[in-house]
Amino acid sequence: MSLILAADNPTDQVQQAVQSLTWHDLGIGVVIIAVGAVIGWIVKFILNKALVKIAHRTKASARAFSSIAQWVVIALAIAAAITYVFPSVKPVNLIGGLGVVSIAAGIAFQTVLGNTFAGLVILMRETPLVGDQIQIGDVAGTITDINLSTTTVRTFSGRQVLIPNGTVHTSIVTVQTRHEWVRTNFDVKIRHAEDFEKAREVAVKALDRVEGILESPAPVAVLRQVADGMATMEVRFWSGSKQMDTVAALDAAIVAVTTDLSKAGIEFGPDNTVMFAGGE
Repeated sequence: MSLILAADNPTDQVQQAVQSLTWHDLGIGVVIIAVGAVIGWIVKFILNKALVKIAHRTKASARAFSSIAQWVVIALAIAAAITYVFPSVKPVNLIGGLGVVSIAAGIAFQTVLGNTFAGLVILMRETPLVGDQIQIGDVAGTITDINLSTTTVRTFSGRQVLIPNGTVHTSIVTVQTRHEWVRTNFDVKIRHAEDFEKAREVAVKALDRVEGILESPAPVAVLRQVADGMATMEVRFWSGSKQMDTVAALDAAIVAVTTDLSKAGIEFGPDNTVMFAGGE
């Protein structure tokens, strides 16, 4: 009975496993892990190429999922090596131990795991993508990298910002370059409301000669408000969705409209406003 109890004691099991360990078995275990590492690298290489060329996944997505496959292979190789070197350790015991460790790690690294799972979701749905120009809260810029934990953004002022994927997943994200064209608005206050129709005609004609503004949909100028004898004219036009294209078109549009209004003798201002990708 005492022998059975000793065999069932975890401490005695560990002592017996260590005492029975030989250099030959240890060498075989190292070889198993090394072979698993090589196979893992091969799996990563092949899967990465297949995801990009056959499944048409993005490079960031393919890199992440092929890396996960590589580590799964390596983990299986380590488990196989342990069961060979320590025959008393059964696979079911390893699985049970991993379950306990996973629960403990989940509690201790809840934020890290949350960002990782959010990264998996972002990489799987492929929105947003590396190269997209986005805005998340006060951060606006171009995505330069997406990995399992963070999304890296290079702001339009040249700064690098690392955003946790959990924040990206739960926040409202504006992808400015998701479509080729975006609409930009700016308001011009016409000092005398009776000049609005003439101002509308002048503004639309002024935009016809501005480079970077689409002919279709055509630029429009609409009446938004009349107050205190002044008419608020909203000028709308479509241009390239990239930040520099939008800013350049907006600059040229404001200069063209205000210049032509002045030439036509139409008084405007103050409190003119600008809005990117405005409402309906």
